[in-house]
Amino acid sequence: MSDKKHIITEKDFVLVQQDQKIHDLKFETKPTTYFKDAMRRFVKNKSSVVAGVIIGILILLALFVPIFNKNDIKKSQVDFRFLPPRWPGFDNASVLNGRRYVKNIVYDNTDPDPQNHHPVGYDKEAIVGEIALSEGTTNLPSKYASGGKLIIMADRSSFATGIQTNFVRANFADNVYYLELETDTVINSNNNFEIYMLVYYRGLNSDASQIILQPMGSTYGVFTADLSAAVINNRPEGVVANQFFVQIGVYVAATNSPTGERAQLCINKLVVTTEGANNPFELHNFTEANELLLRRSDDDKRAYRYQTVIAGNQILYEAKVLRASFEYDYYKAVYGEVARRIGISELLRARDEGKIAFDLDPAASDHTSENFNYQIVVDTFEVLDDKKSQYREIKFAYGPQKVSAGTRTIWVFNYEVVISRYREMGYTKEPYFLFGTNQRGQDFFKIVFNGLRTSLLLGFSAAAINIFIGLVWGAISGYYGGTIDILMERFTEILGGVPWIIIMTLTILHLGNNFGVFLLALIMTGWIGTAAVTRSQFYRYKRREYVLASRTLGAKDSRLIFKHILPNSIGPIVTGAVMMIPGIIFSEATISYLGLGLKGLTSLGVSLSEVQEYIATSPYLIVSGSLVIALLMISFNLFGNGLRDAFNPSLKGVE
Repeated sequence: MSDKKHIITEKDFVLVQQDQKIHDLKFETKPTTYFKDAMRRFVKNKSSVVAGVIIGILILLALFVPIFNKNDIKKSQVDFRFLPPRWPGFDNASVLNGRRYVKNIVYDNTDPDPQNHHPVGYDKEAIVGEIALSEGTTNLPSKYASGGKLIIMADRSSFATGIQTNFVRANFADNVYYLELETDTVINSNNNFEIYMLVYYRGLNSDASQIILQPMGSTYGVFTADLSAAVINNRPEGVVANQFFVQIGVYVAATNSPTGERAQLCINKLVVTTEGANNPFELHNFTEANELLLRRSDDDKRAYRYQTVIAGNQILYEAKVLRASFEYDYYKAVYGEVARRIGISELLRARDEGKIAFDLDPAASDHTSENFNYQIVVDTFEVLDDKKSQYREIKFAYGPQKVSAGTRTIWVFNYEVVISRYREMGYTKEPYFLFGTNQRGQDFFKIVFNGLRTSLLLGFSAAAINIFIGLVWGAISGYYGGTIDILMERFTEILGGVPWIIIMTLTILHLGNNFGVFLLALIMTGWIGTAAVTRSQFYRYKRREYVLASRTLGAKDSRLIFKHILPNSIGPIVTGAVMMIPGIIFSEATISYLGLGLKGLTSLGVSLSEVQEYIATSPYLIVSGSLVIALLMISFNLFGNGLRDAFNPSLKGVE
């Protein structure tokens, strides 16, 4: 190591900036505030921005849909019940087109003309595409069914049952009558029955003689008997007549089963035949149970259905029926065109209103003649106002009807006219129901957003009050601590220990279920969560250095709370406050499902509770309303998370 020393003199020091002007540099970033910085961070959170846009759209829809949508949601319109959703532009799509595929509809093929065959209860003109037919069975008597078996069943296991014909008068000496009664060999089991005949040898005012044709037993299948021989051979002594009133019956003994099995018997047919020209039993014979159970009475009011003996029911079993499956345009069925008989006066009124134009036959419409009539020249019919005229075409004229007008006689014509039903209802075009219609035929889209408006008003009102109470309560409890904190916490623990649904239910049951009572019930315990978060945040920040420094400089408690502690703890509080709104809406929907919804107001919960029973047949109603709630919940959640990050002081200045 060298022992040489370096000597530093004044000449070795040089001022670097000796010839330069020294001054403060200009800030390269723009000045900002706390809220500007928070907004900048929030805008960069794309999911939160999208959620905020969705919330804004839902709020706008809740405000303006009830105003600009003119569909009536107060009056029931039975003809428009359960229309499926239909959206503009989706008419040729496979969804949201106002059509549904219906299955297993009873098909009416009773008309001799196949052109008149159609599914029962459906407009043939509204069917889209081909109809798929299949054979099925039914246990309900119907004029569209055929065949079937008759089951007679007792009301309880200790009761017997049976059937018998009404009175039939026949000459058993001049004609031979044969009974054929078939009981089912598959369905019947372990039921004892007998076949009998009641004969009134001395007239209807006397007692009947019972002739047992088949003794009590459980032999099933085809049973035949010669009724004439049975009647003649069993005549009492002194009776020489050959013509008597008779009744044929089947008696099924009670089972007295400890397991509750009831007496029953399945009969396939009961027929009495004769070789004579007239068969008085014809009206009582049956080979099809469906036809038998549909019988009522003839012109003389004599019933030809079988009487039930003792007690029990006559039940149809497996009658054949044709069923149809097809795609059905519900809007065309309700709002499409239909042919209707219209009087000349209505057509003349429409012509005077400028909706249509037509000429009257001069020869037939001469007002100066004694017997004149109004007769339209059909070829001259023309629609002038396409939007308002429900009359679209005159198909033909019915025969004239004679009408007296004072001392004169007028021959009035009626016409088969094609009517546009949606124009007749006041629409200028076929309506679109985005969410379909409910059980009262009302626009469910308008109902949902009309209810959302009420729910949002309830949510924002309750949230604002809860946040205010929670902030004040939590700030006092967390800032002062000690005895004040202990007392306030014990009170909130006692109040919070009672389930909210019990408080809600008791409040509504005692005070009613109007808007004010709902609001009161929601704020009784709704502020506790905000108070707890505020308290924890105050405990977290009140011992920080900047708070202690401010206190040392003489800051008052109010300044410490609102200037230093609250702004730094606002993030979690804002998130909880934002999530409180959909939580209140969801709570209202929950209480509505219990039948305690708002009275006199349509809320989102009430609108959903009213259609929940139709979830199997019209699921689009509950699904559409539930999607609005789900979208609201998710959007508020994302929006709240974005606000929490934006107002987090620890992220200030972070890109």
